[in-house]
Parts: sequence; structure tokens; C-alpha cells
Amino acid sequence: MTHRAKQIKAVNPKKVFVMEGINGLHIQSESIFTEKYATMVDSIKQAVPEARIYLQSILPINPSMKAGKTFKNKIEKIARFNEIVRTIAGEKGCVYVDLYNVYAKDGIMPKELTPDGVHLYPEAYDRWAEEIRKYIEE
Repeated sequence: MTHRAKQIKAVNPKKVFVMEGINGLHIQSESIFTEKYATMVDSIKQAVPEARIYLQSILPINPSMKAGKTFKNKIEKIARFNEIVRTIAGEKGCVYVDLYNVYAKDGIMPKELTPDGVHLYPEAYDRWAEEIRKYIEE
């Protein structure tokens, strides 16, 4: 994601919304995630210093479903990494957007929102859009 800062600079946005997915959770320790995420935020801030940056939480998963089973041992890690994102947002002057709690029910993604435990059904994106609308319009 750090390498995308040049692409972001090219369009010179007023607002940048960032979300780290769960794919890297398999191989990243908390310290590596923290370092890389902070570096990524710094690269965006350097590329577009006037832009407001919104750091979106990692979404919950449903470990009882096909793709979710791959990440079944990562539920607690998602929560810890989201706290890291929240902390970095505060330290770097960014806005933390808690999408996790927009979707989570009893700590997991409800089956009616996901076909596989990880990805969203198209209609489930409406919740996301509604949550970030207030930030887009401010």
C-alpha cells in the first residue's frame, strides 16, 4: 500500500480513505503491522499533505463459513490490529472509521452479510456507504 502514495498524489484528493484487508494477517506480527501501517500513513501524508486521511477498521469475519475458516484463528488478531489502526489514527492526526462495529454481531460477520465469511454481499456495502457518507460530506 505504501507504493500507492504516488498514485494518490497524482489525483491530489482532499480526502483519502484507507482500509487494510485481512490478507496480510497470516504473516504479519503486531509490530510489523504497526510499522508498515504507520509508514503507509506517513507516505500518504507526504504525498498529499493537505488531504484529510480516514483510516477504516478491518472488517469482522465469519469463521464458520468457507473463506472465513481460513481466518478462524484471527478474530482476536483483527480486534488487536483495529486498536493499532485507531492508535495510529490518533497519533498521525487521521480519523478512525469504525466499520468493524457497523458489521459485527457477537464479534463475527453475520451470515446474511457475506457469501463466504470474508467478502460482503453487494447489498451489504450499503452499510459501509452510509457510515462513511458523513465523512465524505463534512
